[in-house]
Amino acid sequence: LWSLTAIPATLALLGPERMRRPRPFAPAGAGLFRRLAAPVVRHRLATLAALAAATAVLGLGARRLVVQDSWEDGFAAGSSFRVASEEVNRELLGTHVLLARLRFAPPPAAVPGAGGRRGPLLDPAALRAIGAFESFARARPEVGGVLGPYGQLSATYYLWMARRQGTPAIPDDPRRIGRLLDVFELVRGRQERREIVDDDLRQALVSIFLEQANYRDTARLMRALRGYEGRELAPRGTSLDFAGDVAVSQAMIPAIVYTQVASTALALAGSCVLLCLLFRSVRLGILALLPSSLAVLWVLGAMGWSGMPLGVATSMFCAITLGVGEDYAIHFLYRVRRGRDEGRPDAVAHAFELAGPGIVSDTLTIALGFGVLLASRVPANARLGTVMVVALLGCCALTLVGLGAALSAREPVPVSMPVPRTAAARAARTRAGLDPHRG
Repeated sequence: LWSLTAIPATLALLGPERMRRPRPFAPAGAGLFRRLAAPVVRHRLATLAALAAATAVLGLGARRLVVQDSWEDGFAAGSSFRVASEEVNRELLGTHVLLARLRFAPPPAAVPGAGGRRGPLLDPAALRAIGAFESFARARPEVGGVLGPYGQLSATYYLWMARRQGTPAIPDDPRRIGRLLDVFELVRGRQERREIVDDDLRQALVSIFLEQANYRDTARLMRALRGYEGRELAPRGTSLDFAGDVAVSQAMIPAIVYTQVASTALALAGSCVLLCLLFRSVRLGILALLPSSLAVLWVLGAMGWSGMPLGVATSMFCAITLGVGEDYAIHFLYRVRRGRDEGRPDAVAHAFELAGPGIVSDTLTIALGFGVLLASRVPANARLGTVMVVALLGCCALTLVGLGAALSAREPVPVSMPVPRTAAARAARTRAGLDPHRG
Protein backbone atom coordinates (compact mmCIF):
# COMPACT_ATOMS: atom_id res chain seq x y z
CA LEU A 1 0.00 0.00 0.00
CA TRP A 2 2.84 2.37 0.86
CA SER A 3 4.67 1.58 -2.38
CA LEU A 4 1.58 2.37 -4.48
CA THR A 5 0.52 5.52 -2.61
CA ALA A 6 3.17 7.32 -0.58
CA ILE A 7 6.13 6.72 -2.89
CA PRO A 8 4.45 7.98 -6.11
CA ALA A 9 3.13 11.02 -4.25
CA THR A 10 6.61 11.76 -2.85
CA LEU A 11 8.21 11.43 -6.29
CA ALA A 12 5.66 13.83 -7.71
CA LEU A 13 6.47 16.38 -5.01
CA LEU A 14 10.24 16.02 -5.29
CA GLY A 15 10.54 16.13 -9.06
CA PRO A 16 7.52 17.62 -10.84
CA GLU A 17 9.57 18.83 -13.81
CA ARG A 18 11.12 15.46 -14.34
CA MET A 19 7.75 13.78 -14.01
CA ARG A 20 6.42 15.86 -16.93
CA ARG A 21 9.27 14.76 -19.21
CA PRO A 22 9.37 10.98 -18.92
CA ARG A 23 12.39 9.24 -20.38
CA PRO A 24 12.62 5.69 -21.69
CA PHE A 25 12.98 3.19 -18.88
CA ALA A 26 16.53 1.81 -18.80
CA PRO A 27 17.39 -0.03 -15.58
CA ALA A 28 21.01 -0.13 -14.56
CA GLY A 29 22.77 -3.19 -15.90
CA ALA A 30 20.17 -3.89 -18.60
CA GLY A 31 22.87 -4.44 -21.23
CA LEU A 32 24.67 -6.92 -19.00
CA PHE A 33 21.49 -8.88 -18.46
CA ARG A 34 20.80 -9.01 -22.18
CA ARG A 35 24.26 -10.50 -22.70
CA LEU A 36 23.56 -13.00 -19.92
CA ALA A 37 20.34 -14.00 -21.64
CA ALA A 38 22.20 -15.05 -24.79
CA PRO A 39 23.78 -18.31 -23.49
CA VAL A 40 20.56 -19.23 -21.66
CA VAL A 41 18.54 -18.97 -24.87
CA ARG A 42 21.26 -20.40 -27.11
CA HIS A 43 21.78 -23.47 -24.93
CA ARG A 44 18.26 -23.80 -23.62
CA LEU A 45 18.14 -27.59 -23.78
CA ALA A 46 21.49 -28.01 -22.03
CA THR A 47 20.41 -25.49 -19.39
CA LEU A 48 17.16 -27.30 -18.68
CA ALA A 49 18.97 -30.66 -18.61
CA ALA A 50 21.49 -29.33 -16.07
CA LEU A 51 18.73 -27.96 -13.88
CA ALA A 52 16.83 -31.25 -14.09
CA ALA A 53 19.96 -33.19 -13.10
CA ALA A 54 20.60 -30.87 -10.15
CA THR A 55 16.98 -31.27 -9.04
CA ALA A 56 17.24 -35.06 -9.23
CA VAL A 57 20.46 -35.20 -7.21
CA LEU A 58 19.23 -32.80 -4.55
CA GLY A 59 15.86 -34.55 -4.48
CA LEU A 60 17.66 -37.73 -3.43
CA GLY A 61 19.33 -35.77 -0.66
CA ALA A 62 15.92 -34.73 0.67
CA ARG A 63 15.30 -38.39 1.53
CA ARG A 64 18.25 -38.24 3.95
CA LEU A 65 16.74 -35.32 5.84
CA VAL A 66 16.15 -35.92 9.54
CA VAL A 67 14.23 -34.01 12.18
CA GLN A 68 16.47 -33.00 15.04
CA ASP A 69 16.40 -30.31 17.69
CA SER A 70 18.13 -29.80 20.99
CA TRP A 71 17.25 -27.70 23.97
CA GLU A 72 20.86 -27.01 24.96
CA ASP A 73 22.34 -26.80 21.46
CA GLY A 74 20.03 -23.84 20.89
CA PHE A 75 22.53 -21.77 22.88
CA ALA A 76 26.04 -20.79 21.83
CA ALA A 77 28.78 -23.16 22.97
CA GLY A 78 30.46 -20.51 25.09
CA SER A 79 27.34 -19.05 26.68
CA SER A 80 27.06 -19.15 30.45
CA PHE A 81 23.87 -21.22 30.30
CA ARG A 82 25.42 -23.83 28.00
CA VAL A 83 28.53 -24.10 30.19
CA ALA A 84 26.44 -24.47 33.34
CA SER A 85 24.19 -27.07 31.71
CA GLU A 86 27.17 -29.14 30.58
CA GLU A 87 28.59 -29.04 34.10
CA VAL A 88 25.30 -30.25 35.55
CA ASN A 89 25.13 -33.04 32.98
CA ARG A 90 28.69 -34.03 33.78
CA GLU A 91 28.55 -33.89 37.57
CA LEU A 92 24.89 -34.68 38.31
CA LEU A 93 22.11 -36.76 36.80
CA GLY A 94 21.07 -34.36 34.05
CA THR A 95 19.23 -31.13 33.31
CA HIS A 96 16.06 -32.55 31.76
CA VAL A 97 13.49 -34.90 33.25
CA LEU A 98 11.20 -37.27 31.40
CA LEU A 99 8.31 -38.38 33.58
CA ALA A 100 7.07 -41.95 33.08
CA ARG A 101 3.72 -42.86 34.62
CA LEU A 102 3.02 -46.54 35.25
CA ARG A 103 -0.66 -47.32 35.69
CA PHE A 104 -1.60 -50.69 37.18
CA ALA A 105 -5.02 -52.17 36.41
CA PRO A 106 -5.13 -55.82 37.54
CA PRO A 107 -8.41 -57.70 37.96
CA PRO A 108 -10.34 -56.52 41.05
CA ALA A 109 -9.91 -59.91 42.73
CA ALA A 110 -6.12 -59.58 42.47
CA VAL A 111 -5.94 -56.16 44.17
CA PRO A 112 -4.49 -56.56 47.70
CA GLY A 113 -5.56 -54.59 50.73
CA ALA A 114 -3.99 -53.88 54.14
CA GLY A 115 -4.75 -51.58 57.05
CA GLY A 116 -7.67 -49.83 55.44
CA ARG A 117 -5.75 -49.35 52.18
CA ARG A 118 -6.40 -51.17 48.97
CA GLY A 119 -4.50 -50.85 45.71
CA PRO A 120 -2.32 -52.71 43.20
CA LEU A 121 0.87 -51.10 44.51
CA LEU A 122 0.54 -52.98 47.81
CA ASP A 123 1.50 -56.06 45.79
CA PRO A 124 5.26 -56.75 46.09
CA ALA A 125 5.28 -58.03 42.51
CA ALA A 126 4.03 -54.65 41.28
CA LEU A 127 6.83 -52.82 43.10
CA ARG A 128 9.39 -55.26 41.67
CA ALA A 129 7.99 -54.57 38.20
CA ILE A 130 8.58 -50.87 38.82
CA GLY A 131 12.11 -51.68 40.00
CA ALA A 132 12.80 -53.66 36.83
CA PHE A 133 11.52 -50.75 34.74
CA GLU A 134 13.77 -48.34 36.63
CA SER A 135 16.77 -50.61 36.06
CA PHE A 136 16.03 -50.89 32.36
CA ALA A 137 15.75 -47.12 31.99
CA ARG A 138 18.88 -46.50 34.06
CA ALA A 139 20.92 -48.77 31.76
CA ARG A 140 20.05 -46.74 28.65
CA PRO A 141 22.92 -44.57 27.31
CA GLU A 142 20.66 -41.52 27.05
CA VAL A 143 19.82 -41.62 30.77
CA GLY A 144 21.86 -40.00 33.53
CA GLY A 145 19.82 -41.39 36.39
CA VAL A 146 16.40 -42.59 37.51
CA LEU A 147 14.43 -41.67 40.60
CA GLY A 148 11.29 -43.71 41.17
CA PRO A 149 9.08 -45.40 43.77
CA TYR A 150 11.08 -48.61 43.93
CA GLY A 151 14.39 -46.86 44.53
CA GLN A 152 13.01 -44.49 47.15
CA LEU A 153 10.95 -47.10 48.98
CA SER A 154 13.79 -49.62 49.02
CA ALA A 155 16.14 -46.99 50.46
CA THR A 156 13.52 -46.10 53.08
CA TYR A 157 13.06 -49.77 53.98
CA TYR A 158 16.83 -50.27 54.29
CA LEU A 159 17.05 -47.35 56.72
CA TRP A 160 13.93 -48.52 58.56
CA MET A 161 15.63 -51.88 59.09
CA ALA A 162 18.67 -50.06 60.55
CA ARG A 163 20.86 -50.89 57.54
CA ARG A 164 20.69 -54.58 58.43
CA GLN A 165 22.69 -56.71 56.03
CA GLY A 166 20.63 -59.17 54.02
CA THR A 167 17.49 -57.07 54.29
CA PRO A 168 15.36 -57.51 51.13
CA ALA A 169 14.86 -54.45 48.99
CA ILE A 170 11.15 -54.29 49.83
CA PRO A 171 8.86 -56.26 52.14
CA ASP A 172 7.10 -59.35 50.83
CA ASP A 173 3.92 -58.63 52.81
CA PRO A 174 1.27 -56.12 51.58
CA ARG A 175 0.74 -55.02 55.19
CA ARG A 176 4.41 -54.13 55.61
CA ILE A 177 4.35 -52.34 52.28
CA GLY A 178 1.46 -50.26 53.57
CA ARG A 179 3.44 -49.56 56.72
CA LEU A 180 6.46 -48.65 54.59
CA LEU A 181 4.39 -46.08 52.73
CA ASP A 182 3.30 -44.63 56.08
CA VAL A 183 6.93 -44.36 57.20
CA PHE A 184 7.92 -42.70 53.93
CA GLU A 185 5.05 -40.21 54.23
CA LEU A 186 5.89 -39.53 57.88
CA VAL A 187 9.49 -38.68 57.03
CA ARG A 188 9.15 -36.99 53.63
CA GLY A 189 5.60 -35.69 53.79
CA ARG A 190 2.40 -36.45 51.90
CA GLN A 191 3.27 -34.21 48.98
CA GLU A 192 6.57 -36.03 48.42
CA ARG A 193 4.78 -39.37 48.58
CA ARG A 194 2.28 -38.18 45.98
CA GLU A 195 5.18 -37.42 43.66
CA ILE A 196 5.91 -41.13 43.36
CA VAL A 197 2.63 -42.95 44.27
CA ASP A 198 -0.93 -41.67 44.07
CA ASP A 199 -3.48 -41.91 46.88
CA ASP A 200 -5.31 -44.83 45.26
CA LEU A 201 -2.07 -46.82 44.98
CA ARG A 202 -2.71 -47.43 41.29
CA GLN A 203 -0.21 -45.11 39.62
CA ALA A 204 3.53 -44.68 40.06
CA LEU A 205 5.68 -41.86 38.69
CA VAL A 206 9.28 -42.50 37.62
CA SER A 207 11.57 -39.51 36.98
CA ILE A 208 14.12 -40.22 34.23
CA PHE A 209 17.00 -37.70 34.10
CA LEU A 210 18.54 -37.06 30.68
CA GLU A 211 22.04 -35.88 29.83
CA GLN A 212 22.61 -33.81 26.66
CA ALA A 213 18.97 -34.27 25.77
CA ASN A 214 17.91 -33.77 22.16
CA TYR A 215 14.98 -34.81 20.04
CA ARG A 216 16.45 -37.87 18.34
CA ASP A 217 18.07 -39.40 21.43
CA THR A 218 14.96 -38.83 23.52
CA ALA A 219 12.78 -40.33 20.79
CA ARG A 220 15.04 -43.39 20.72
CA LEU A 221 14.75 -43.72 24.51
CA MET A 222 10.97 -43.41 24.42
CA ARG A 223 10.75 -46.08 21.71
CA ALA A 224 12.88 -48.40 23.84
CA LEU A 225 10.66 -47.80 26.86
CA ARG A 226 7.59 -48.46 24.74
CA GLY A 227 9.14 -51.72 23.62
CA TYR A 228 9.76 -52.67 27.24
CA GLU A 229 6.14 -51.87 27.99
CA GLY A 230 4.96 -54.25 25.31
CA ARG A 231 7.24 -57.07 26.47
CA GLU A 232 7.12 -56.79 30.25
CA LEU A 233 4.39 -54.45 31.48
CA ALA A 234 1.41 -54.94 29.18
CA PRO A 235 1.08 -58.68 29.96
CA ARG A 236 0.66 -57.70 33.64
CA GLY A 237 -2.04 -55.16 32.82
CA THR A 238 0.30 -52.19 33.29
CA SER A 239 0.37 -49.22 30.92
CA LEU A 240 3.03 -46.58 30.36
CA ASP A 241 2.51 -42.86 29.65
CA PHE A 242 4.95 -39.96 29.34
CA ALA A 243 4.57 -36.48 30.79
CA GLY A 244 6.58 -33.39 31.66
CA ASP A 245 8.38 -30.72 29.66
CA VAL A 246 10.48 -33.22 27.73
CA ALA A 247 7.42 -35.17 26.63
CA VAL A 248 5.73 -31.92 25.58
CA SER A 249 8.77 -30.95 23.52
CA GLN A 250 8.92 -34.38 21.91
CA ALA A 251 5.34 -33.94 20.76
CA MET A 252 5.74 -30.29 19.80
CA ILE A 253 8.90 -30.47 17.67
CA PRO A 254 7.63 -32.94 15.03
CA ALA A 255 4.21 -31.29 15.06
CA ILE A 256 5.74 -27.92 14.21
CA VAL A 257 8.23 -29.28 11.68
CA TYR A 258 5.87 -31.61 9.83
CA THR A 259 3.02 -29.11 9.70
CA GLN A 260 5.40 -26.40 8.48
CA VAL A 261 6.57 -28.63 5.65
CA ALA A 262 3.18 -30.20 4.96
CA SER A 263 1.48 -26.82 4.83
CA THR A 264 3.72 -26.02 1.88
CA ALA A 265 1.37 -28.06 -0.30
CA LEU A 266 -1.59 -26.01 0.89
CA ALA A 267 0.33 -22.78 0.31
CA LEU A 268 1.23 -23.93 -3.21
CA ALA A 269 -2.39 -24.74 -3.98
CA GLY A 270 -3.60 -21.34 -2.80
CA SER A 271 -0.81 -19.53 -4.65
CA CYS A 272 -1.54 -21.50 -7.81
CA VAL A 273 -5.19 -20.45 -7.80
CA LEU A 274 -4.29 -16.79 -7.27
CA LEU A 275 -1.58 -16.82 -9.95
CA CYS A 276 -3.83 -18.51 -12.48
CA LEU A 277 -6.41 -15.80 -11.87
CA LEU A 278 -3.77 -13.07 -12.06
CA PHE A 279 -2.32 -14.26 -15.37
CA ARG A 280 -5.63 -15.70 -16.60
CA SER A 281 -3.61 -18.73 -17.62
CA VAL A 282 -3.16 -22.07 -15.91
CA ARG A 283 0.18 -22.59 -17.65
CA LEU A 284 1.65 -19.29 -16.48
CA GLY A 285 0.26 -19.80 -13.00
CA ILE A 286 2.07 -23.13 -12.69
CA LEU A 287 5.26 -21.72 -14.20
CA ALA A 288 5.24 -18.93 -11.62
CA LEU A 289 5.34 -21.54 -8.84
CA LEU A 290 8.17 -23.65 -10.23
CA PRO A 291 11.22 -21.56 -9.23
CA SER A 292 10.31 -21.16 -5.56
CA SER A 293 9.06 -24.76 -5.31
CA LEU A 294 12.25 -26.16 -6.78
CA ALA A 295 14.32 -23.84 -4.59
CA VAL A 296 12.65 -25.32 -1.51
CA LEU A 297 13.39 -28.82 -2.78
CA TRP A 298 17.00 -27.87 -3.51
CA VAL A 299 17.53 -26.53 -0.01
CA LEU A 300 15.92 -29.57 1.62
CA GLY A 301 18.15 -31.81 -0.49
CA ALA A 302 21.25 -29.79 0.37
CA MET A 303 20.35 -30.05 4.06
CA GLY A 304 20.00 -33.80 3.68
CA TRP A 305 23.36 -34.25 1.93
CA SER A 306 25.18 -31.92 4.34
CA GLY A 307 23.64 -33.45 7.46
CA MET A 308 21.92 -30.26 8.59
CA PRO A 309 18.79 -31.33 10.51
CA LEU A 310 15.33 -29.93 10.03
CA GLY A 311 14.24 -28.27 13.26
CA VAL A 312 11.69 -25.82 14.54
CA ALA A 313 13.63 -22.80 13.26
CA THR A 314 14.89 -24.15 9.93
CA SER A 315 11.50 -25.55 8.93
CA MET A 316 10.14 -22.00 8.65
CA PHE A 317 12.19 -21.31 5.52
CA CYS A 318 9.72 -23.21 3.31
CA ALA A 319 6.84 -20.78 3.74
CA ILE A 320 9.11 -17.71 3.62
CA THR A 321 10.80 -18.89 0.42
CA LEU A 322 7.49 -19.51 -1.30
CA GLY A 323 6.14 -16.12 -0.28
CA VAL A 324 9.21 -14.19 -1.39
CA GLY A 325 10.36 -16.28 -4.36
CA GLU A 326 7.06 -16.16 -6.21
CA ASP A 327 7.51 -12.41 -6.66
CA TYR A 328 10.50 -12.95 -8.93
CA ALA A 329 8.63 -15.27 -11.24
CA ILE A 330 5.61 -12.95 -11.35
CA HIS A 331 7.72 -9.97 -12.48
CA PHE A 332 9.64 -12.05 -15.03
CA LEU A 333 6.55 -13.70 -16.54
CA TYR A 334 4.73 -10.36 -16.69
CA ARG A 335 7.58 -8.86 -18.69
CA VAL A 336 7.72 -11.85 -21.03
CA ARG A 337 3.99 -11.76 -21.66
CA ARG A 338 4.00 -8.02 -22.22
CA GLY A 339 6.86 -8.36 -24.69
CA ARG A 340 4.97 -11.00 -26.63
CA ASP A 341 1.81 -8.91 -26.60
CA GLU A 342 3.86 -6.16 -28.22
CA GLY A 343 5.00 -8.58 -30.90
CA ARG A 344 8.63 -8.74 -29.79
CA PRO A 345 10.56 -11.74 -31.15
CA ASP A 346 12.97 -11.54 -28.19
CA ALA A 347 10.52 -11.31 -25.31
CA VAL A 348 12.67 -13.43 -22.97
CA ALA A 349 15.81 -11.38 -23.56
CA HIS A 350 13.68 -8.27 -23.17
CA ALA A 351 12.43 -9.58 -19.80
CA PHE A 352 16.05 -10.22 -18.79
CA GLU A 353 16.84 -6.59 -19.52
CA LEU A 354 13.91 -5.02 -17.74
CA ALA A 355 13.09 -7.41 -14.90
CA GLY A 356 16.52 -8.97 -14.30
CA PRO A 357 18.17 -6.03 -12.50
CA GLY A 358 15.16 -5.59 -10.21
CA ILE A 359 14.97 -9.31 -9.40
CA VAL A 360 18.67 -9.53 -8.60
CA SER A 361 18.55 -6.33 -6.52
CA ASP A 362 15.53 -7.63 -4.62
CA THR A 363 17.23 -10.98 -4.01
CA LEU A 364 20.46 -9.44 -2.73
CA THR A 365 18.61 -7.00 -0.49
CA ILE A 366 16.41 -9.63 1.18
CA ALA A 367 19.26 -12.15 1.35
CA LEU A 368 21.37 -9.55 3.12
CA GLY A 369 18.54 -9.00 5.60
CA PHE A 370 18.34 -12.70 6.40
CA GLY A 371 22.13 -12.94 6.25
CA VAL A 372 22.33 -10.89 9.43
CA LEU A 373 21.12 -14.04 11.21
CA LEU A 374 24.43 -15.70 10.32
CA ALA A 375 26.09 -13.57 12.99
CA SER A 376 23.67 -14.78 15.66
CA ARG A 377 25.12 -16.65 18.62
CA VAL A 378 22.02 -18.84 18.59
CA PRO A 379 22.86 -21.75 16.26
CA ALA A 380 19.24 -22.25 15.19
CA ASN A 381 19.01 -18.63 14.02
CA ALA A 382 22.31 -18.95 12.14
CA ARG A 383 21.06 -22.08 10.37
CA LEU A 384 17.82 -20.33 9.42
CA GLY A 385 19.82 -17.45 7.96
CA THR A 386 21.95 -19.88 5.95
CA VAL A 387 19.06 -21.77 4.41
CA MET A 388 17.17 -18.55 3.65
CA VAL A 389 20.11 -17.00 1.80
CA VAL A 390 20.64 -20.18 -0.22
CA ALA A 391 16.91 -20.51 -0.95
CA LEU A 392 16.56 -16.90 -2.16
CA LEU A 393 19.61 -17.19 -4.40
CA GLY A 394 18.16 -20.41 -5.77
CA CYS A 395 14.83 -18.71 -6.48
CA CYS A 396 16.61 -15.93 -8.36
CA ALA A 397 18.70 -18.34 -10.45
CA LEU A 398 15.78 -20.64 -11.22
CA THR A 399 13.61 -17.69 -12.23
CA LEU A 400 16.07 -16.11 -14.64
CA VAL A 401 17.84 -19.21 -15.91
CA GLY A 402 15.12 -21.84 -15.58
CA LEU A 403 12.13 -19.83 -16.73
CA GLY A 404 14.28 -18.03 -19.31
CA ALA A 405 15.32 -21.31 -20.89
CA ALA A 406 11.82 -22.83 -20.67
CA LEU A 407 10.07 -19.83 -22.25
CA SER A 408 12.57 -19.22 -25.07
CA ALA A 409 11.83 -22.35 -27.07
CA ARG A 410 10.44 -20.41 -30.04
CA GLU A 411 12.65 -17.33 -29.79
CA PRO A 412 15.85 -16.42 -31.65
CA VAL A 413 19.14 -16.04 -29.84
CA PRO A 414 19.25 -12.48 -28.48
CA VAL A 415 21.82 -10.05 -29.74
CA SER A 416 24.67 -9.82 -27.23
CA MET A 417 25.26 -6.11 -27.24
CA PRO A 418 25.01 -3.41 -24.60
CA VAL A 419 21.96 -1.22 -24.39
CA PRO A 420 22.61 1.99 -26.42
CA ARG A 421 22.96 5.03 -24.24
CA THR A 422 22.68 7.88 -26.73
CA ALA A 423 19.45 9.18 -28.16
CA ALA A 424 20.68 8.62 -31.73
CA ALA A 425 21.53 5.00 -31.11
CA ARG A 426 18.23 4.49 -29.33
CA ALA A 427 16.36 5.99 -32.27
CA ALA A 428 18.23 3.73 -34.68
CA ARG A 429 17.25 0.65 -32.71
CA THR A 430 13.68 1.89 -32.52
CA ARG A 431 13.52 2.12 -36.32
CA ALA A 432 14.90 -1.42 -36.47
CA GLY A 433 12.27 -2.63 -34.01
CA LEU A 434 14.95 -3.70 -31.49
CA ASP A 435 14.61 -1.06 -28.74
CA PRO A 436 14.07 -2.98 -25.50
CA HIS A 437 12.80 0.12 -23.72
CA ARG A 438 10.07 1.11 -26.13
CA GLY A 439 6.65 1.19 -24.53
